[in-house]
This record gives sequence, C-alpha cells and structure tokens, in this order.
Amino acid sequence: MFFQGQLALITGTSSGIGSGRAKAMARRRARVRVNYCKNPLGADHAAEAIRQAESEALGVRADVTRHAEVLALVEALRSE
Repeated sequence: MFFQGQLALITGTSSGIGSGRAKAMARRRARVRVNYCKNPLGADHAAEAIRQAESEALGVRADVTRHAEVLALVEALRSE
C-alpha cells in the first residue's frame, strides 16, 4: 500500500484514462481528488466508483489551462 493516506490529484478524471488512473490510485489506498472542468457528472461517477471500493474520493473543479485556477486548486488541497 505504497500510497496509503497520500493525497493524489488526478486531472481529467471525468472519463477515459484520467478516470482509470484515479481508480488505480484508489486501489493503492491514496486519498483521491477527482479533477474535472466541464463534466461534473462524469467526475461524480468516477468518485462514486472509488468510494464504493472503500477509498476516499472527492470531486474538485478546476480548468488546468488557467493558471489562477490551478494555483487556487493547489492551495485548497494543501489546506486539507
């Protein structure tokens, strides 16, 4: 359980590869933050699948192409 208790921010998790990576980190017991920009429903589905696997997941919205949003996201995660 190499990542147990560690916070993992996975971008683009509302579908595809990002969703798969988030689930893989959860299997390793990381506390996963599911980042999305335009698809909150997809992010909710990924987070729910992670929670059903008895891992922690929370959706966080940020457009990673916008510097200010990335800074705000990182600051919010640091305060957890």
